[in-house]
Amino acid sequence: MNRISYILTFCILTFILSSQSEQTYIEYAKAIKPLEHDTRLETIDSIEPIDILEYNTIEVKEVEETANVEVTESETDMINVDPDEKNLLACVIYQEVGSDLQCDDCRRRVADVVLNRVESDLFPNTIYEVLTQQYQYGLYYYTGVIWPERASDPNEAEAVERAYRIAEEVLSGKHSELYGKDYVWQAEFTQGINNINCCGIYFGQYDKEVY
Repeated sequence: MNRISYILTFCILTFILSSQSEQTYIEYAKAIKPLEHDTRLETIDSIEPIDILEYNTIEVKEVEETANVEVTESETDMINVDPDEKNLLACVIYQEVGSDLQCDDCRRRVADVVLNRVESDLFPNTIYEVLTQQYQYGLYYYTGVIWPERASDPNEAEAVERAYRIAEEVLSGKHSELYGKDYVWQAEFTQGINNINCCGIYFGQYDKEVY
């Protein structure tokens, strides 16, 4: 084979091989393109997006429900204490038994007498009306339920805080033994029957045979 024949033969073989390689690549591309589309793109498109906010809401709700299980009944009620009623009770507690020497039980009993009156047919049916009934709680019937000027004294801060704390506890259900037992009298002298003396204050039941 001469030189020219060798070169022609080499060119022909190179052309044939390159044509077959290109055709093979095209057929491979055609074959794999649907595969990529079917297995990747359609699979991804079929996945529903995750609602992150929804999952966060469920998690918070579960935490809140778990917390509610641990809250006691009185603590739950305390959240719903009417601030106006709390202020009224705290004010009368401070007025009637505001001394640091008087115990918290006595404060609680003063508050319960007020609530017993609210529930009694003998007295008005709101805390404010009970406190402002004529000749019952100092000058409240004349001035309204107001804090005395001395309550703003820094030295009285503890007594004021105790009054508010006991008022909140009583309105939350932490009553004394007087609550619901017709103890409607409270003064520095005896009234009614079955009197109890606490810190110089007398608490008495009303006599049903009299009223």
